[in-house]
Amino acid sequence: MSRLIFPLLVVVVLLAWSATASAQTCTVASSSGISFGGNLSATPTGQIDVGGSIVLTCIGGGNGQPRRVCLSLGTDAPVPNPRRLVSGANTLNFQLYDSSGGAVIATSTSESTGMVMERAFTSGSPSGTPVNVSFPISGRLFAGQTAASGNYSLALAIATDAGNFTAGSCAPAGLIPQGSSFPVNAGVGADCTLDIPNVSFGTVTRLTSPINAITNATVTCTSGAPWTLAMNAGSTPGNTYASRRMGLGGGGPGTVQYQIYRDPGPANVWGNGTMGTVTRTGTGAGTPQSIPIYLQVPTQGPQAEGTYSDTVTATLTF
Repeated sequence: MSRLIFPLLVVVVLLAWSATASAQTCTVASSSGISFGGNLSATPTGQIDVGGSIVLTCIGGGNGQPRRVCLSLGTDAPVPNPRRLVSGANTLNFQLYDSSGGAVIATSTSESTGMVMERAFTSGSPSGTPVNVSFPISGRLFAGQTAASGNYSLALAIATDAGNFTAGSCAPAGLIPQGSSFPVNAGVGADCTLDIPNVSFGTVTRLTSPINAITNATVTCTSGAPWTLAMNAGSTPGNTYASRRMGLGGGGPGTVQYQIYRDPGPANVWGNGTMGTVTRTGTGAGTPQSIPIYLQVPTQGPQAEGTYSDTVTATLTF
């Protein structure tokens, strides 16, 4: 018996493939922030919409490969809705939205009421070429707020992540702080209105005893705004703070003496703070404030019949 022995060589060749790849990194190239304005009216605020943007520069991730970058603003959990600008103990409500989809922008710790922003892009070609990725952002300051005057601000920390992600896979857990922020600010200016009704001492036949009258100025100022209410001596020719007079027919020559006081009694001649007079000061509450004004016609001799009047200019400084 013969046997043929044929050697069968089985060879396994293991090839170690190498591919050139690099990690995807994105850094903040610019952060415009959002300013709602520097002298807003706050009695009350109107709705204000302003746009801003963040631009990231991304490097790596292969040669012309599809990539996705994620971005969040702030660190609060849950996502504040609304977000709040701060000026001391005072706040202004606002919110930031992804301009492309309208969703509230999430923070690096929460998507409870928002979404992490994401953008698809193609990595640089050749590999290592920087690519800029833009994130348009919409800011809204809500209407109907009565705010104290002051400068309001908030800086929101920017966090990002980038890589070969699928759409909708961005999540706070993978976001890395960038050490940059997106600033938001607004300035609320002091604003005031003043209303004072006319005053009448009525019709009299003689001035043998004092005649008193009272009226109320209505001052409405932005909350926290200091104000000062002053008055001049009046329009009748020759009037001084020490001697206010109503003129016959508004100008004389016949006159009737009278005076304006800040305090009941009456006491303390109301003027501009000079020549022994006083003013009235206060702080705005954001709502109307009623300020009493005391007037008196003192006892004096007989005067000609007719209507006597004077015009006093009140000045509200704030």
